[in-house]
Amino acid sequence: IEAVMAGIEARAKELWDAGVFPISFGGDHSVSYPMLKALAEKHDGRIGVIHLDAHLDNMDTFGEHRYARCSPLRRTYELPGIDPRNIVHVGIRGPRNNPKGMQAARAAGATVISSFECKAPGGIDAAIRRSLELAGAGTRAIYVTLCSDALDVAHNPGGPADPCGLSTYEMARFLRGVAGAGIDGFDVVEIYPPTDHNNVSSHVCCWMSLYVLSGLVQARRRK
Repeated sequence: IEAVMAGIEARAKELWDAGVFPISFGGDHSVSYPMLKALAEKHDGRIGVIHLDAHLDNMDTFGEHRYARCSPLRRTYELPGIDPRNIVHVGIRGPRNNPKGMQAARAAGATVISSFECKAPGGIDAAIRRSLELAGAGTRAIYVTLCSDALDVAHNPGGPADPCGLSTYEMARFLRGVAGAGIDGFDVVEIYPPTDHNNVSSHVCCWMSLYVLSGLVQARRRK
């Protein structure tokens, strides 16, 4: 596991040193941590993270494993120089969240925006503004990580089956909105090809990436 993490981190460093915008397709959510670690090292920990997911993924361990898919945001809280107040969990919901995860987020100072908040009138636009405000406060870079189950199960047949999530429209609007302010990297994780009949979730993943790139172009034009 450590060798895999080190390999991802090394490649991420190469990409950021080359000045490109990396888009990574997972893997489970554990693969986001070495990407975040590489970006944090490049900016002395002064990064913001916008984490879209049904689950907080901030448990200290899963069994004995510190780098399980349940733990990447907990490891990110611990990165040198990082301020967890610059980390925003968006789309969180449901009984598959361990109550200790919310306790850990509160103790660290991270912000949680539930899917229900996002679905309230004006909620997506408010979530965009709040996420950018928090992730961008005093930071030099912002990274966006998307677990497929931030989407409702009806929009994500090839991912974890979590109801009450965002629609593809809401997700595209959110991603284009945050990318339009300028971000530095993006990943999509937790799509399971054996259950992704007709490649629906894979297509959604590609569409979401295109909306990120559309927002990024908008941000660069403004600069």
